[in-house]
Amino acid sequence: MSKDSKYDSSRVTFPIAVKLGLFTLVLLFTATVPTFLENAREYELASSTREKQFNRSSAIGLAEKAERIIWQYVDKTKLIGGMLIELNDIDPSNFDKLNRLTFEGSREITAVEVWERRAFGSKPFRKVDHILNHGKKIYSAYPMLDIKRNRLPKKLKYAYNLTDEVLAQNIFEIESTFSGEIQVKNVSFLEDHLMLLVAAPVKKDSSNRITHIAISYIQPDRLIKIVQNNDKNRKLFLVDNDGKILVDAEENRMVNPEDLSDAHVLVKKALSSIEGEAQAVYQDYKTGKGEMFIGDFARNSLGILAISQVPESIITKPIRKAKRSAVFMTGLVFCVAFFFIFVFAITLTNPIEKLFRLTELVAKGDFSVRARRHINSHDEVGQLALAFDNMTKGLAERQKMESVLHKFHGSDIAEKLVRSKLELGGERKEVIIFFSDIRNFTQFSELRSPEEVVDLLNEYFDIIVKVIDRNGGIVDKFIGDSVMGVWGLDDEENIAERAIRACLELRIAFNRLNKRREEEGKEPVYTGMGLHAGFVIAGTIGSEDRMEYTVIGDAVNTASRIETATKMQKVDLLVSDSVLKMTNNRFVSEKITDVQLAGKAEVLSLYEIIGYVNEKGEEIKVYNDFPLSNFDEKTAV
Repeated sequence: MSKDSKYDSSRVTFPIAVKLGLFTLVLLFTATVPTFLENAREYELASSTREKQFNRSSAIGLAEKAERIIWQYVDKTKLIGGMLIELNDIDPSNFDKLNRLTFEGSREITAVEVWERRAFGSKPFRKVDHILNHGKKIYSAYPMLDIKRNRLPKKLKYAYNLTDEVLAQNIFEIESTFSGEIQVKNVSFLEDHLMLLVAAPVKKDSSNRITHIAISYIQPDRLIKIVQNNDKNRKLFLVDNDGKILVDAEENRMVNPEDLSDAHVLVKKALSSIEGEAQAVYQDYKTGKGEMFIGDFARNSLGILAISQVPESIITKPIRKAKRSAVFMTGLVFCVAFFFIFVFAITLTNPIEKLFRLTELVAKGDFSVRARRHINSHDEVGQLALAFDNMTKGLAERQKMESVLHKFHGSDIAEKLVRSKLELGGERKEVIIFFSDIRNFTQFSELRSPEEVVDLLNEYFDIIVKVIDRNGGIVDKFIGDSVMGVWGLDDEENIAERAIRACLELRIAFNRLNKRREEEGKEPVYTGMGLHAGFVIAGTIGSEDRMEYTVIGDAVNTASRIETATKMQKVDLLVSDSVLKMTNNRFVSEKITDVQLAGKAEVLSLYEIIGYVNEKGEEIKVYNDFPLSNFDEKTAV
């Protein structure tokens, strides 16, 4: 007899069969028309509320998506504008650098201008720079390289004096941007060139007065994509803070954007309201008659209005259909239920009781139970028993998968991956990146058997993984003989201190490893470690079929290059000044060098960690018994 067979004969005081019979009788005699109407009214209210809430969620979601994209435009505008100011000389290589760091072959930003505030003159503002983007090539139209307009690609010529036209038509108030306001306007004058203007302050003087602004002209393909909706009945569009159409799926409405500030009830309400979101019911804003619409607006931080509207009949149609179906089904169920309830009650309730008891075992963590051993019926209950068994198998596999994930990513990340929806994307975090590898590993591998190489790697990785785990970090990946670790993915405190302590602990562990290898007559293992602090995107990358949880960002590349620098400086541990600044002088360090890493404009200060400061304020040195100054490529690992 199996351990769960004792539940086969379990009984309850008040059987379900009796309850079902009594409940059916009560329903047949007490269900009246008022009860049905009340239920129908509540259902109608709930359905209407749900549909209206969905429409509101559509507006809010559109506002959030638009805000993220527009802020990317603003950040890009500020970046390029700032770089134009900084790179203001006649050296053509500056524009190659600007193209690599900003446009990167993108056709999204068509042109960027820099305007400055003039101290005197008839015009308070003037254009001092103008960059035109054409795929993988950029053009400086004014004044640096003095490329004439007739040398520009045809698709870019129209953008050269576009700001003058915008200012002439009072679409854009340049004074407002010099006062600190970020502006986004639809400047689609030409039918073949849908275009948005984004203006943002770039530079201030010593008295905090804005001296320079950047104006960019952007092709709004991404914004058009987010207002396109698979639901043909629901209309989504964006309106600027003056009430004019900013982005619409119907591109002809963007070419000559309508002013909805007075005509459209919802837009008028939004412009006169301080609320971030609201709903209104109105008729067609052009005719003022005909079909009613339910519309919602949501305002983002830039003052852009996201509008979602749907015909009221679309919302009420499924409700009317559901009410008719409910009337029919209620009557049918009442008639059939009384006849059949007692026929199948006993055969139904008995296996259900068994399933309930087995569920209690599963809830206690026993996934070995099998419902099909006790329920042999060939009806829905039998299928439910099969589904129950599949569920317990799935739970057992899930438990096994969680255990495997814990080994690959650590408990915190594994829990996050299991509990959340797996999709591509990530979040921005400030982290500490760790890199370590073995010196002269390629030569070592060529001269040893694969078994000896694997044994060394397993021993080496085991030391690093355990030390990083003990100090609150996460091993992100193994790259050959290199290890990449991260601190800060779970927002823990003192991440820099934890990371450096882990490196000092690794120094001690590698000392022990090398002493043991010397005793065994083997070569010592020389390693290099590097730490850097910076912002990364942490999340899943890859494809829908294969994903990897990792961190991506410039800080990762910098940390790897810092680790590489340990070979040239003949030290085992280098950290950047960005890491030391986060430690509150808790470690003994010595500046090694200032380097300009490949592909980087800024100079990076690198420090060797000598030891730490204990609670009494004493400096405790942690020495490397096998310094890299002893490293000999001919004999060492």
